[in-house]
Formats: sequence, C-alpha cells, structure tokens
Amino acid sequence: MVTFTGGTLMPASEIVNDNSKLKLWEKTFEGAYQKADEERSYLAWFLHYFLKLLLGLTMPSDHKEDILKNTFHFDMKRSPTGHMDVMYLDEDLRITKGNRGTIVIAERAVTLSQQ
Repeated sequence: MVTFTGGTLMPASEIVNDNSKLKLWEKTFEGAYQKADEERSYLAWFLHYFLKLLLGLTMPSDHKEDILKNTFHFDMKRSPTGHMDVMYLDEDLRITKGNRGTIVIAERAVTLSQQ
C-alpha cells in the first residue's frame, strides 16, 4: 500500500549554488500561487475547496514563513491510498506502476557528498 501525505517543491543544490539559476528560480515562482488564485474560475475554486475539505489539504503559498527559502510544501491529512508494483529496481533507477496504471520512473539524485 502507498499513502501520499504531502510534497515539497524546492530548488536542487546546483540551483542554490548558482546565483543566476537561483534568480531564475525566484523569478519563475515569485507570486505563482497568488497569480493562480487570481486566475482561478468559479468551478476551479469549488474544486479547490472540495479537495481541501475531502483530503485535508494544506496548500502551499507565496508567503515565506518556511525556514527554507524558495521552498513550497503541501500536506494531505486524509490522503487516498493505493498500491504500486515495482517493475524494475536497481541502485540508480526505480520504475513502478500504480493501481490506476500510472507509471513512475524515479532516478536517484547524486548529492555532492556522494561524488
């Protein structure tokens, strides 16, 4: 069984260490959630609040109250459950197929300490 409880969007270390890439990251995501709220239709607002109530979502925002700057996080308190089959697995790659047919290919990230 698999349970999704949340997720985080954050820049990779190569972006954080490169000032020009970090400025591009900040420009790309600056005000993204406020802009999405302004452009959301009535139907999308209904769906947004329905999912918040149904799944107990805590949505990310543009406010930088987090310790990690340029990081966006969401939580799901009542997440859906499912299962996945591991189709291929080695030290660098994992391929899985979910109960709804979704195929995910995950590659292990190499950190600076592993190089």
